[in-house]
Amino acid sequence: MDVVERPIDRTEVYLADEAFFCGTGVQITAITKVDHRPIGSGKIGAVVSDLRELYDNVVRGRAPKYRSWCAPVYVEEKVAA
Repeated sequence: MDVVERPIDRTEVYLADEAFFCGTGVQITAITKVDHRPIGSGKIGAVVSDLRELYDNVVRGRAPKYRSWCAPVYVEEKVAA
C-alpha cells in the first residue's frame, strides 16, 4: 500500500468512516464530528479503538514486539527514617 500525501476537501472528511488525532498530548483520540456532522457512526470506531489499545500497550511496555522502543525511567527517592 502506497501512502499519498495531498490536500483534501472537507467533503472527503464528511464521508470518512473514521478519523483521529494523534500526538503526545491527546495520544490517540477519535474525531466523531466535523462541522456538526458525524464521522462514520459518530462514535469511536474499531480502527481507532484498536490503535488506542495498541498505543497504550506499547508506551507501557506491554507489547513485547515494541519493547525496544521504550526506555526505562527511574526516580530514586529517599526513604524517611
